[in-house]
Amino acid sequence: MDINVLQAKTSGMLEKELAAALIAYNLVRHLIYRAAQKGDFPPKKISFANTLCLITQFCLTGKDVSSITGLRAEIEKLLTKILNHTIPKHKPNRHYPRKTKKGKYQKYA
Repeated sequence: MDINVLQAKTSGMLEKELAAALIAYNLVRHLIYRAAQKGDFPPKKISFANTLCLITQFCLTGKDVSSITGLRAEIEKLLTKILNHTIPKHKPNRHYPRKTKKGKYQKYA
């Protein structure tokens, strides 16, 4: 889900590309929210990147779901997997400095 570089050549396609990116983002956030509700967990403690990978795997595996109940069962399994990918807690009395790289044109890092 990289929208840093847009591929569209026309304004109409640019709108469609941005709309698709926003829909995908909202889908990921919605599934994080549903998983958090299921596990009684704060949504911001669930990894966005891991959730995006799990959704991609879910879509690419081509589950043969012929009924709504089968699809709901598969989504419940997906929510359980999402809930397993939480962000670890910070350890007390530790400092986590932001890592910076000294670039070619930077004077200070």
